Order: sequence, then structure tokens, then C-alpha cells
Amino acid sequence: MNRQDRKGYKVNVPPTQAHFYYPQGLVYHPQLHSLFVADSLNKSVKQIDEKQGVVTQLVKLEARPHFLTLVGDDLFISCWWPHVIKKVNIHSRKVIVIAGQYEAGYCDGDGKIAKFNEPRGLTFDSLSNSLIVADSLNHCIRRISLNPEDNYKVTTIAGIPKQEGYQDGPSLQALFSSPSGVAIDEEGGIIVVDTCNHCIRRITPDGKEVTTIAGLSEKYGFKDGDSSVALFFSPYHVTTDPIRHCLYISDCDENRVRQVITP
Repeated sequence: MNRQDRKGYKVNVPPTQAHFYYPQGLVYHPQLHSLFVADSLNKSVKQIDEKQGVVTQLVKLEARPHFLTLVGDDLFISCWWPHVIKKVNIHSRKVIVIAGQYEAGYCDGDGKIAKFNEPRGLTFDSLSNSLIVADSLNHCIRRISLNPEDNYKVTTIAGIPKQEGYQDGPSLQALFSSPSGVAIDEEGGIIVVDTCNHCIRRITPDGKEVTTIAGLSEKYGFKDGDSSVALFFSPYHVTTDPIRHCLYISDCDENRVRQVITP
């Protein structure tokens, strides 16, 4: 079966018989022995149950899910279209919008008034009990508080909103270009895959500084070696490996998976 034959919508079947349409984010729930998949162009989130050996639909959405992250039994979903962040409880399957306005824009504040422009990367920061979001076409990094009294308040923690470019330095003076993947490293720093700058950036644990840890903004391509000379081409996703003390990066336009050793 070729890849076009695999495209479509098919659930309640064994995993090898299921059909997806442009699947994106993945997150694993160890207690449920289940992998959740953002089935983007089917506008749904699928559950692959390892124990039962079946793929089911967790929820159907009116939006295109992109990245996923789990906080307990709540699944948070960045929907790059129509520019919102959603939460679904994996038991009740109740879906709510926690931030965003169903239209592209930029605004900090309570989740009900905040605006995003193609939010993509999404991860949980346990130290601050918040979500970190790569607001891709606003070229900045945002934080969503999960503290009940904060009404899912959104704040910008790095980048100058709506200003694309490349610059290290104080977080709110730094510049990004379509950031995508985000992750929290062992020290509590925020790793940012700065896709259109072709490099990997880091926000310090205190949130004050942005540095480049791998890649060169003025060049792209493929080159292994020391982080100061390594090259990427439109990197996208990132995950951390605390056992090997490294990052794994999907280097999209090079069709490779790269490893970055962290100090």
C-alpha cells in the first residue's frame, strides 16, 4: 500500500490498519499504555492503546491539532489553525479553549483575551506550573499559567512580538524567526527550535537571557561537529534525553534526526 492509500480516516481497528491524515504531535501516557496522536488534517486526536491493540478517536475538533503535551490526565493541544490552545481531559473527553481567539493576532492577558498567530511547539514547565508555547508567526515565546487563580494568563517571555529576525541577549530584546519545537532541559532552561533561523536557542532558567546553543543563523545545510560550526536546515521538533544528557532534533529539510550533546 502506497502512502496515498494510507491517507484517510479509519479508527476502531488495529494500529497497522488505522489511517491518519498528516499526523503531527505525539505524547505517551505510561499509566494508560497509550500514545496520543494529533491527526492534524482529520481535525482529531487519536489514541493508540498498546494493551488493547486498537486505535480510537479521543476527540473530534473543529481545529487542526499540532503539538501535544500531557499534564496529569489533561491533554493540552496547540491548534495552529485557528490559533488557539485547547485542553481535553482524557477520561471525560471534555474539550475547552484555554487561550486564543479563533483569529490570528497578538495580545497578552487572560486566556479569554489573548491572541496567537499559528501556535506550534508546546511543553509543560513544572517549575512554574505553566505551558510554554512557540507562537510561530508572532516570532516569540509565550507562557500560559495553569494556576487556577490566573485564568490561564498569557505572557510573552522571549522575543519581540511580530518582529522577525535573529538576535541573542536579554529575552525581551531577542529575535526569533518562526520558532517551532520547545522543550525543558535538565536545568529548567527552555530549548527553542528557531526554525527559519536554522538554529537551536535556549532561554535561561531565570528567563532573562536567550543564547544560541547550536547552528548558525546566517547559514543552513548539513554539518555535524562542534555546536559553533554545526548546520541545520529548517529544524522543527525537539525532545530531551536526561539519561544521555542530550537533545534530539528533527532536521526537517535535511530529512535527518540530529543529536545535540548538552553540557
